[in-house]
Amino acid sequence: MRLRRSFPLDRCRPTSLTHMSIWHIITNFGDPFLTLPLAGAILVWLMMAGHEQLAIAWLVFFSLAAGLVGATKFGYAGWGLQIPEVGFTVISGHTMLSGAVYPLSFRLSLFGSASRTSVWAAVGGFLFAALIGISRVPIGAHTPSEVIAGWMLGSAVSAVLLIRLERREPAQTSVRFAAAAVAIVWLCYGHLAPIQDWIASAAPELARAIASARTWR
Repeated sequence: MRLRRSFPLDRCRPTSLTHMSIWHIITNFGDPFLTLPLAGAILVWLMMAGHEQLAIAWLVFFSLAAGLVGATKFGYAGWGLQIPEVGFTVISGHTMLSGAVYPLSFRLSLFGSASRTSVWAAVGGFLFAALIGISRVPIGAHTPSEVIAGWMLGSAVSAVLLIRLERREPAQTSVRFAAAAVAIVWLCYGHLAPIQDWIASAAPELARAIASARTWR
């Protein structure tokens, strides 16, 4: 299977909403400029609700997942690491972040509601994250294997916290979290974080620096 020759391939971004396809509209919900503030809101809510240990645990899992995504991106951009047999170069960061934050965001917005309602809210978050992942394929950002890896990784991060939350009584109203989440989406949607561009520039430099260091030995 032939993989992308550049990192990344899809740098032709629509300049306005009128030029965006439905897939671009969906995929923008997974941009780090939006999902990272949502992750921050989740962390703050957990701390304010008295779930400090859960907050720390989730932060650790989230950081590990983000680090793994970053490692694959640096590995491909700097050293060309890939698995061509399954069309895999990097884990989809948009999909991982979406899987990590949207199930929790949907669930926390209804924290304290009936059990069945909260469960369906979380399921809706997983499905929304999957839709964001699917949108990465037609716009040329990722292959199916990269999206699947991102969704599974992000969903695992969410699931760890969701399972623990089901055993706890709400100590903080969900209204504030829901209001904060809506505000974040309103303010951050459509903005693009330059993380991908930075990796594309930094990874080759890091590879050259490591190669030079080995030469001097």
